[in-house]
Amino acid sequence: MASIFIERLQPQINALANIYKMSEEFSASLLILFETYQDTTDPSPIKFFPNAIIPSYQTPPIVQNSLRRRFREFPAKFPNATTKIIDILWHERHLEPKLFAIFLLSNIPNDPELKIEVINQWMSSKIEKPLVDAVLERISKDEQILNHLKWRELVQSWIQSENDNKVINGIRSTQMMISHPSFTNIPLIFKLLESIIQKQTIKNQNDILNLIRACISKTPGETAAFLIYLQNILQKEKINQIIRKSIDFFDPYYKNEIRKSLICQGQVKMS
Repeated sequence: MASIFIERLQPQINALANIYKMSEEFSASLLILFETYQDTTDPSPIKFFPNAIIPSYQTPPIVQNSLRRRFREFPAKFPNATTKIIDILWHERHLEPKLFAIFLLSNIPNDPELKIEVINQWMSSKIEKPLVDAVLERISKDEQILNHLKWRELVQSWIQSENDNKVINGIRSTQMMISHPSFTNIPLIFKLLESIIQKQTIKNQNDILNLIRACISKTPGETAAFLIYLQNILQKEKINQIIRKSIDFFDPYYKNEIRKSLICQGQVKMS
């Protein structure tokens, strides 16, 4: 059955490839493909995306993986058609065309400003969490975006936002930057982290702790020194609270240094 399924699927994908440059025709045919292979046994999106209320075709992974393998190189070959297809698919109701739009965008080469502009438009609208996760997951692998000034400015604007979800997106994006192997702008991360900690809420506290853990993995000594600096300069309960919760992430030496700073400020008792 699986071989028959693949034998039928591949010619359909090849037919899609032949009309890729015709953006509207390609997009319409892609939707038909999703509908053809949709899982009708469970019409809800909960099966694959438990936090989503956006409708889903629930096409089998083999369909989406086959599409990605076939069209991975197309954004580089046909950039104009790709940008039109991305726009069409993003405005569809269902999850799968939106995810495919994200995939195509991530494969446009050497144009980080275009990708950042499109991402900004997407994230400025009301966007479902599975789509946020998909966008950020793709960005986390894109060194050109992570090191681009416009991306840093966008992340900073999210952090400074009064919208809780945008703040969380900013925190997660900061974590992606510090976690990338080639990222070395540690002062930028600490500047963002200072703003982030002062916007600490119950909703975003775990995200902040995950960011601090990522900073420790990258540069434990600098992270410890930075937290001590914040604690000494700002002396705010929000700072002290997050430091107390993150102290166990450090090795014994840095843990002891941080504890000594907290003891000096009367935030912990000597043991």
